[in-house]
Amino acid sequence: MIRSIALLAALALGATLLPSTLTAQQLQTVSSGPRISQVGISNVVAASTPSADAPAFEDSMGNGKNVAMMWVGGAAIVVGSLVGGDGGQIIAISGAVIGLIGLFHYLQ
Repeated sequence: MIRSIALLAALALGATLLPSTLTAQQLQTVSSGPRISQVGISNVVAASTPSADAPAFEDSMGNGKNVAMMWVGGAAIVVGSLVGGDGGQIIAISGAVIGLIGLFHYLQ
């Protein structure tokens, strides 16, 4: 009985609040009809050559592998927590090691 009253109250609250939030997003006026756009090149941009002062690579290049290791380690911790037991503990610990190795290389 209490669950059905709580469900009814939640539905009533949602029904009163939901339409007001939806209409807030529809206040933009959109003109209907066909739109005409130019075909071809409309802006001419001069080609630039790299200068000799520019570095050959950025400082953040090569960090993709390290960031990927951190993501994989975090995902392994989550999966290990969901699996549970001894197997899940092994997965979580190995994920933590992988994530920490990736973090260590990323910070260097």
